[in-house]
Amino acid sequence: NLTLNADIDVNGGDFDGGFVELDAGGDILVNKSILANSISGEGFGGDIAIFAGRDITVAGIVNIEADGHRSADNFCGEAGPIELDADRDLTIGAEVTLHSNGPSPDCAGEGVFLTAGGNASVAGHIESRGLGADGGGGSIDLAAGAAVDFLDTATLDVSGGSAGSGSI
Repeated sequence: NLTLNADIDVNGGDFDGGFVELDAGGDILVNKSILANSISGEGFGGDIAIFAGRDITVAGIVNIEADGHRSADNFCGEAGPIELDADRDLTIGAEVTLHSNGPSPDCAGEGVFLTAGGNASVAGHIESRGLGADGGGGSIDLAAGAAVDFLDTATLDVSGGSAGSGSI
């Protein structure tokens, strides 16, 4: 089993965000944020991957981020992917935000991929947006082997600008 009780920050500078992979043969409990954004220049968002042999639970006030960034001369880097893959159940709490957003003026959101071999429950916020007037939305993919439950607190957003919205 793996429990994350400390923030992970692999934000990038003028280049891309970093790479975070959490693997466990048992359960994974994420109680803190994972940040893999590009925070200056025209960098791409990093990659975040979480794989559990049993359950993944993301709970508390948690941000999982892989956003791109826009440079001073309006060039931008795309967002990075976020993947959560549980062999059994996947639970996203109400105060959790996952986002993989592309910055203005014309970059796109990337994919957020959620897989549960059993049940999936989403109560939090998932975004894969193109934030600029010319940006494009990304995608949110959810596959489960059993029930999927979107609670009334859940929001899914793949909006974009002139390049169009993404897909859910």
